[in-house]
Amino acid sequence: MASSPDQFAYWLTQAIHLIKAKERKKIETIQDELAYALGRDKGGAATIGYWRKGNVPADTRLLEHLATLLVQRGGLNRRTCEQFLRTGGHARPELLLESLFQSGNPPPLPRAARALAPFVTQQPITEPAQFFGRERECSRIFAWWRHSPLHNVAIIGPRHSGRTSLLHYLRTINTTPARHLRPGQRHDWLPEADRYRWIYIDFFDPRWHRRDNLLRYVLAELGLPAHEPCTLESFIETISNGLPQPTIIMLDELGAALEMAEYDGDFWRSMRALVTSVTRGALAFAIAALDDLQTLAAGFGKTSPFFNLFTSVRLGPLTSDEARALIAVSPQTFAPDDSNWILIQSQGWPILVQLLCQARLAALEEEVGGEGWKADGLAQINRYRYLLDGAPRQ
Repeated sequence: MASSPDQFAYWLTQAIHLIKAKERKKIETIQDELAYALGRDKGGAATIGYWRKGNVPADTRLLEHLATLLVQRGGLNRRTCEQFLRTGGHARPELLLESLFQSGNPPPLPRAARALAPFVTQQPITEPAQFFGRERECSRIFAWWRHSPLHNVAIIGPRHSGRTSLLHYLRTINTTPARHLRPGQRHDWLPEADRYRWIYIDFFDPRWHRRDNLLRYVLAELGLPAHEPCTLESFIETISNGLPQPTIIMLDELGAALEMAEYDGDFWRSMRALVTSVTRGALAFAIAALDDLQTLAAGFGKTSPFFNLFTSVRLGPLTSDEARALIAVSPQTFAPDDSNWILIQSQGWPILVQLLCQARLAALEEEVGGEGWKADGLAQINRYRYLLDGAPRQ
């Protein structure tokens, strides 16, 4: 089959941007990682960039390897993978597609043989093994998602309380193999978890500043075609023909969406129709926000009956047992007095626990004695205190 270089470049670029949104990595980093996985250590990222400019890999095996990597990282679903392969000149993509999507979902991405960092402080947690606590919240949320109609959930909490990390955990924990989790870590919250479709949208991502981009993305993730132009009417019409599986759409940073003119009353009314009548209980939203949804929306003059559909789950500090479990993950055991001090100073807020543990571990690894690590840790957490001190306790 003849290749279509421009279309190939389009699908490759779209896939990389989807991976960027899901993994919160820079495009340069993703291209480096893809190149390394393809065995192109030196200047490999330039090769990915070259292909994105409309140049097709000459080797079919290389094209298949690249497609497999993009599927495993969530950049391509079955429909877009087929387009990617055909526009790349693959004569018979059916066998590879059958192999990649045997159960309807891509195979898990093989993990590199590396240890995960014990403490995460500079970005949301995306690896389930690094996520601690929130047992009560997860139990409530997954109970609402076990049966139809699916329940709409608002995850409310101050900045740095772990809202984004919880969204990522909810969508990945049930399909993560036990070998990639901590010993005994629960991952059976949902029966038949592989039936569920998870769509994550971060409104800080500039691509979602355009409403039609968001609508096309949701349809692509569902394996459904997008009409041109992709309007609210055509979007609803396409989905009304039936969802292939139970679906949770996760909207992160609602406040950023409410600032944009694109997400007006018509949009939110359409989302209400989507969950109440069009999808007949097979679709729900999980929204992360700083405040109650109606209160937040009112501040932008965009109140909507859509926001009345949600049950709020408020994030406070971790329980003492949950915080201690996080402290105990340190590769070097902390003295009981140090653990107690971390617990008291952090008040159980996960970001503060992580920062103080990181400070203590660094001192132990560098064999620095004394109490200087405490001053370093307090200096690290002071910039977060004002954001968390006024948050309601659970």
